Amino acid sequence: MACSTPQRIQATLDAAGVSHFVDPDLKEHLLRLYFFWEDPSIHVVKEDVFYRERERCRSGNATSKFYSEVLANSTCAICAALTPRHCVELPEPMVDFFASRAKALLDAEMDSPTLSTVQSLVILSGVEAAVTLDARGRLYYGMAIPSLNENTITTPAYVTTSDEPRFWQPYIDDLEDFDFPQLPDPTEEMHKHNATLCAKMTKIRETLYSDSVVPTIGPQRLHDFASDMRSELLVWHSELPTSLLVDLTSVSSFYVPHVLQRHMQYHCVMILVNRPFFSASTATLRDVAFTDPMVGRPACTDSARVISKLLQIYRRLYRFRRINVQAEHLIFTVSLIHVFNACEAKEPCLKNSAWKDLEVCCQALTEMGKGYKNALRALGVVNSIRTELLNATRESVKRDSLSAPGAEYNQGPSNRRGSTWEDEDTLNCPGAFGHTNISQDDTLLNPALNIIDSLFWS
Repeated sequence: MACSTPQRIQATLDAAGVSHFVDPDLKEHLLRLYFFWEDPSIHVVKEDVFYRERERCRSGNATSKFYSEVLANSTCAICAALTPRHCVELPEPMVDFFASRAKALLDAEMDSPTLSTVQSLVILSGVEAAVTLDARGRLYYGMAIPSLNENTITTPAYVTTSDEPRFWQPYIDDLEDFDFPQLPDPTEEMHKHNATLCAKMTKIRETLYSDSVVPTIGPQRLHDFASDMRSELLVWHSELPTSLLVDLTSVSSFYVPHVLQRHMQYHCVMILVNRPFFSASTATLRDVAFTDPMVGRPACTDSARVISKLLQIYRRLYRFRRINVQAEHLIFTVSLIHVFNACEAKEPCLKNSAWKDLEVCCQALTEMGKGYKNALRALGVVNSIRTELLNATRESVKRDSLSAPGAEYNQGPSNRRGSTWEDEDTLNCPGAFGHTNISQDDTLLNPALNIIDSLFWS
């Protein structure tokens, strides 16, 4: 049972070497950051239940399924990345300090996990991802799933306030100048629609990104699935209520950050549906009837452009210092589309816009890197792929100019970069997704090549 006695908690922290005194004001600051910036995008903890159960535990050594020091330290760990504050009395970085406290206390709860244990595991999975320990993050998330049973998901009785209007205003550090109006908070409504989006994500993962070693679905059925799912996603987006809509053309509208990130997630899912067919054509998949012209590169490009616009809106309103940790993978995914279009597209207008959009994504990852190490890693991967693609196209142009001065090698503008998309043949660029000489058919059917999406699905 959670809420161990203060004596046992102190003894556990002493043994782990992390029993330092934590200023209550610092802990409250980190908890407020969590409930204002992290939790609304990935709703894990009910704020009113958390504080009520914490008070009950502290007042009389009571026990609770809905609060523990593991949960409190886990939330502090993820939000230590969101603040510039430093505490000379605590080891640096504070993310590692609070995470170490949570992990030390976690062991005592594992024999009899409660809802707060599950919540802690989910949050710790994000902490590990943020510090680039992806395998550990997936393990924590995997440990949380079996613990979701009838005993742990029962929520406490409380008076609902769903009919009362809720408002959101950014919580920031004391020394920051941040004038911002109160905004209606559609969090509860957003999560209802998010549940249906997650159900579609599950279907996409199981169909297009299956763990099966031997493909069980042929290319035509995969194409038809992508086409049908694209239509389903469009319907999902069209049915969003007014409170969850975003006007991409407005330069003065205000939106809560979790609504902007939900739209980013929607478009990222659209990219994942279509990306296996990014360079597909009748030349590479001869047995596929491409009945939906939007499947593949057109849909990926459209969604990538929208995400860049959403990032610009987010930067105008909030900057990226406190964006939810999941956003790193969303931006990384869309950056890859921009990289390929910038380096390989044959249309000048598409290349130019892709370079501009890529710059937006790289700036976002750079600012996120102040708190999240995985954002800097993603930025490094994007820059590496960009460099290798540019080198590959330069080598292609050089080989063409040296080997064949005849007409067969001089079709089209002479100053055009060599492009793998021009022939729409294969994805042969060295370093792309960490593979070389991989045909589009292999990319489509081999699930091992889709490993970069693994973190997104968790």
